[in-house]
Amino acid sequence: MHAAGRCSTLALLAFCLLCCGQKAPEEELRAALRLTVIDCFAGGVNLKVEAVNAQSCFVLCLEESKTAPDAQTVISQGMEVQPGKVSIEGLEAQTSYIAYGVAVSKSGESGMLTKVPFITTEGAAFLYDWEKRRSELPRYSNMALIYGGSAHRDPFRWDKERFDSHVTWTDTLGKERWLFDAFLAIEFVDTQYNMEYAGGYGRQAANKESWTRLLDYWFEEGYGFDALDQSIEDAIGRLGEPPVKRKVVMTMPDAILHEQFKDINSSTQYWGYLDGKMLDFNQSSERVSAMRWFVDETRRRWSLAGYKNLELIGFYCVSEDLAVPGYGYSQDLKRWEDVYPAISKYVHSCNETMNWIPYFKAAGHQLWADFGFDYAMMQPNYFWHANYNMNDFKTIIQKYGLSMEFEFDDAVLETSEGYMDYRVRFNKYISLCKELDLFRKRELSYYMGGNTLYNLKHSESAKDKEFYQLVCEFINDSEH
Repeated sequence: MHAAGRCSTLALLAFCLLCCGQKAPEEELRAALRLTVIDCFAGGVNLKVEAVNAQSCFVLCLEESKTAPDAQTVISQGMEVQPGKVSIEGLEAQTSYIAYGVAVSKSGESGMLTKVPFITTEGAAFLYDWEKRRSELPRYSNMALIYGGSAHRDPFRWDKERFDSHVTWTDTLGKERWLFDAFLAIEFVDTQYNMEYAGGYGRQAANKESWTRLLDYWFEEGYGFDALDQSIEDAIGRLGEPPVKRKVVMTMPDAILHEQFKDINSSTQYWGYLDGKMLDFNQSSERVSAMRWFVDETRRRWSLAGYKNLELIGFYCVSEDLAVPGYGYSQDLKRWEDVYPAISKYVHSCNETMNWIPYFKAAGHQLWADFGFDYAMMQPNYFWHANYNMNDFKTIIQKYGLSMEFEFDDAVLETSEGYMDYRVRFNKYISLCKELDLFRKRELSYYMGGNTLYNLKHSESAKDKEFYQLVCEFINDSEH
């Protein structure tokens, strides 16, 4: 027998002898309890509780620096538990704790105080119900990019009618069918306040107030996520439940280093306060703290909203490149290597996904998995640039395991000059997807301008309706 095994056996024997020694018939056997750490997580610990001669058991977890409690304090302030596996949640991440336990006999006599130390891991303090239920990262087939949150968008809000065009479609035989199974809530600027969520657009870096406005926009009652949930609810009334629950990915603003992206003399203390402290983005840990705040605030609001037909499945890196040493430009202004691996780790601790859509040949596209991104889909950009070499695109996709984004905008409408050329390029995307063996196997995303799918659906043009059918049929056929 190994030494560790002998020690465990001896400890168990001692535990039993202490509690179950020779007693006179009229004496009550003393209650006793033992705690063993099974594993730790970011917001707590899983303990194994063993007890003998116990009517009840109590456990209290305190930070290691706190004064050790007596047995009565554990009973009065602790959690009553049953023997077996016990999960203690709501603790701070990366913190040293001691779990104290006491067993109480039938007569109310408390046994000896026992304790066991542990350290919580890095990550989310707790998980919401939809996150706890996950045994693996959620997947999707077709994700629609839904732009909203900036004053320059026209129309500005996403209401139910506007979402209807993305939730279902009606085929040429008159049969209504489900359409997108995932929706990316995306924005990169806040034009009303001349701010930007992604660095490099010539505006002031968005602060905490702007990040909050973005959340307010998507969680506004009657619009945004609420309108999408209602659109799906109405469709369920007509079609029954969809094959899979519809999913949402939320854009996460960049924690931009300087208040003016390209001005290294501009302030790094512009974002705002967190826990009473003005954050300084010259400290990478404080950039990560701001992004963690956004992740947690999104999750909190989602939980409070209680959407019936939607599931939050992750977050999106709004920067379309990973400019780090050796890759791309302005690495010293971005320093993405200091924040994205860390925030990806945190998002994963929440059982959520990280998503990314780099532009064609974007800096750092080779690093997407190293940065902790789960799903990465490169933009071909061929829709607007017919001179782009799609053989290069195919090579990159295959070499680095990327998927692809589909692209079209109002240029495909019959009222647009040269619309047929743009439609030919979109058809090239379909061929590429199948040639690259992504069809029905990988996650795909769709850039559709601001409102193009809606415009196609409601167009009076027979040719526009024909293209609308083409797009919807491909999405329907590409589910996996």
